[in-house]
Amino acid sequence: MRIDKFAFLISGQLLICSSVLSASSSAVPDAPLVVDQNSHIIVMEYEAWFGPNAVTFQGTAALPLLQSADMQRVGGGYDSADAAVIQQHVTWLEHMGVDAAISEVTNNVSCIFNSEAFAKKYLSYCTPSFRVYNQNIRDNTGNLYPAWTELGTRLKLIPLLGGFDQDVLYKDLDGKTAFEKEIEFFGSLHGVRTAVGSNLF
Repeated sequence: MRIDKFAFLISGQLLICSSVLSASSSAVPDAPLVVDQNSHIIVMEYEAWFGPNAVTFQGTAALPLLQSADMQRVGGGYDSADAAVIQQHVTWLEHMGVDAAISEVTNNVSCIFNSEAFAKKYLSYCTPSFRVYNQNIRDNTGNLYPAWTELGTRLKLIPLLGGFDQDVLYKDLDGKTAFEKEIEFFGSLHGVRTAVGSNLF
């Protein structure tokens, strides 16, 4: 099967950022992302939302050429947790000269991280199935960090954290906010090279 690398670009937004990345850090997988006023990086938003229990490609204008076996029962497409898909995406990102990817988890943060009691009190939209669906997106996104590390890529992942509703700052039964739990979740991932961005209102 022929894979068109440009089909991959349809699902992302390519951003040219006017800062970051010294030449010495770009080629070394474990080196940090170094900010420098004279350098430029290319950052692409990368959403690991797809999977049989998360977002599917049904109803989209174009079906991706990459296919995962577990997605066939829901109409085809790829699963963001599929190791072969992750490897192909990393290969394409490196070939295109991308330096970093933003992994965005700012939707439904309280539904993902807080208790069912919190959801019943504040989040009428957070049904059990919707919660599981969004937790799969979180898990797929979290899976990228060890997967990219194992591949030895020079690419960096930048988690965009926070939320679009103030409820991410309300304390749950455990005394923590959803935003705090989200930071802990991404901070607990081992072996990752990351920077943190935030999106609070």
